[in-house]
Amino acid sequence: MRRWWKKPQARPDTAVETTAVETTAVAVSSQDLIDGSIRELREGLVSLGERLAVSMDQLMSELSAIRDDLEKMTEPLMDVFPDIDVPQSPDEEYATYLHYFVLDDNVSKANGEALDVRVIGQLQDNTYAWVNEARRVCGVVTRDSFGDDIPMPDDTFRARIVSYPWGHVVENVFPRSLRSPFETRKSQTPTADWGRKAAEAVLSAQPEWVRGLRPGDVLVARIPYDGPMPVDRLGRKGKERPSVFMRWEGEYAILRACYDVKSFVGERNLGHRSQDTGCFSKPSVIRNAEYDTKMENLRRKLGRLGRQDLMALHIVEVDAPVSTPKVIDPSRTAPITFLTPAPNPLVGHTGSPNKEDFAQILKNVEVVAARRADSSVPRALAVALLEVLVEREDSRQLLLHDGLKFAVVGETLQRVAELRGTQIPKGQFGKTMREVVGDFRSTDQWKPFIEQDEHNLEVLKCAEIDDSSPRRVQTNAPEPLDRSPRWEEPVNVRFILNDDYLEPDLIVMDQSSSAAILGDRRVDFWAELNSLRHGGTAKAFIVGSNSEPARAKLVEAAMHRGWNFESSDATTRLKVVERLVRESGAKTITVVTRDTEIIAELENNGAHVNVVCEVEDPDDD
Repeated sequence: MRRWWKKPQARPDTAVETTAVETTAVAVSSQDLIDGSIRELREGLVSLGERLAVSMDQLMSELSAIRDDLEKMTEPLMDVFPDIDVPQSPDEEYATYLHYFVLDDNVSKANGEALDVRVIGQLQDNTYAWVNEARRVCGVVTRDSFGDDIPMPDDTFRARIVSYPWGHVVENVFPRSLRSPFETRKSQTPTADWGRKAAEAVLSAQPEWVRGLRPGDVLVARIPYDGPMPVDRLGRKGKERPSVFMRWEGEYAILRACYDVKSFVGERNLGHRSQDTGCFSKPSVIRNAEYDTKMENLRRKLGRLGRQDLMALHIVEVDAPVSTPKVIDPSRTAPITFLTPAPNPLVGHTGSPNKEDFAQILKNVEVVAARRADSSVPRALAVALLEVLVEREDSRQLLLHDGLKFAVVGETLQRVAELRGTQIPKGQFGKTMREVVGDFRSTDQWKPFIEQDEHNLEVLKCAEIDDSSPRRVQTNAPEPLDRSPRWEEPVNVRFILNDDYLEPDLIVMDQSSSAAILGDRRVDFWAELNSLRHGGTAKAFIVGSNSEPARAKLVEAAMHRGWNFESSDATTRLKVVERLVRESGAKTITVVTRDTEIIAELENNGAHVNVVCEVEDPDDD
């Protein structure tokens, strides 16, 4: 039996060596082949990555160029306009629309198309700009295209528009197509009695001038204050203001208040500026909003709106109402007396001038006061006006009889300022005039004083001073009881301002120098603050020390009158002044000092310096 596990016979040594060599050669050849393939694969991958990177760069460049082209193409056609809710003039708003519509290349048919457009406003060349945002067209139209109507901002009208590549032209405006979106400016044709029928029972007891009111009449009405604090800073509960009568609603009159063009209403474009109404004493704005007030708050009639103002406010001209005669008891033997208009506050008892003479008297006073004033600061103008009012016989009679309401005095002072080429800043008149009245000195025994009428309104009057009559002067501070009628208040000296004095951005008083400037004389810090401000609102600082009792008293008095205090000594004074200038960003600085180092350093830093270093000699008065 043959064994399967029999060990084979050994081969010759040469055969074994040959087989080993062949096996080694095959192994080496396969490894080289694999290494070469891997190397080629790596090189291919690197080359492919470089080609992909170049292709991506080219693709991104092309996409960027396409995006830029698309932005350029779509910018004029964008539907999102800039924020035009920010207050802009009509010229600015119209320019904004032109900027976004100029590349649209809108072209219409030869005969155009009818569109409803909105009025932007009146431009500086007196044309009216209009726009239609949906069709992306805008242009201008003349005033004559509307006939007797007067377009106002945000009114709409229908017109035939012809569009060219260079712009859009209004061929014609459709008649009677002008409309207003606001209720207060809608064309309201009043009824036959504009509310008179419902108010007849109350009107029958009113004066003739009240019963005869019609829409568009201008009157003076007392407007009660409302809100959580129904009084003003002077404790008054209301104010008399010109207003335009609109209609009756029961026992209430519906009015539109009139304001100065420089008031909040005028500056915010909340009303219509009067164009041809002659009963206003100054440029006025008629507010769009209406208010109601009771008939007893109506004071007197001033006149009537002009034709242009009536059309602008969409008030239709109507005939004056026919008054119902009052029923008189035939048994009465007394003569019949007809109701007369309410008395004009400018005309009092017998001997007072009429309205025309009154206006002429004030006009003469204004001219003389403008020539007499030694400067254009508010206090100097108020002093000159008060002196002329007291010295002239005709104006003094006004003060002796009925007096002049502060509102009238304020308007007169404003006209004096205008003759001097300046203006009284809003809010400065009342306090300045009270101080001037309190400090008034006269050589002819006439003394002005301030009283309050039945409506708590301040009235300027005067009286003759003698030994038997008390001195009647109302000032901010109570008058000591031990003062005799001949008592004179201490004289306050005034700082001298150069002719080239400019309105400052900052006021600095060097305490050490001011002590040398004033000596043993006194100064009214409030009056001098207004004078140094020169019509502006600059902050004022006293730079010095309050360690000594005398200096502490001076600093305390100044701070009560609007000044601020900065502590310093001789070594830190200049640094404190420079810090105040730097923090306020002031370019024009008023410095009350004799320290040339402070003046030179401020001028070297590029500031314009008003140097105040002298006071007037009281003996010159």
